[in-house]
Amino acid sequence: MFDWVSGWFYRTLAGIQPVSDAVGFDKVTIKSQPVGELKWVKASYDSVRGKVVSELEKTGDQFKHHVSIPVGATAAVLYRAKI
Repeated sequence: MFDWVSGWFYRTLAGIQPVSDAVGFDKVTIKSQPVGELKWVKASYDSVRGKVVSELEKTGDQFKHHVSIPVGATAAVLYRAKI
């Protein structure tokens, strides 16, 4: 019933998305989009290749971002300039 909510968390807030021509999450884009006064985001997705993790923390005007992808996969981590 709430699959769309959990999907929104990992796809939009944490930014975990397969590239359009990816096979089993072998290519991933991480494009986190925190909203409002949200101070942190932590999400993961269990793909057939392994766990994809995106953890983002905002402190003042700085972001710390931890990303983990499965062995054999590649990832592009994209950021917006607006904080």
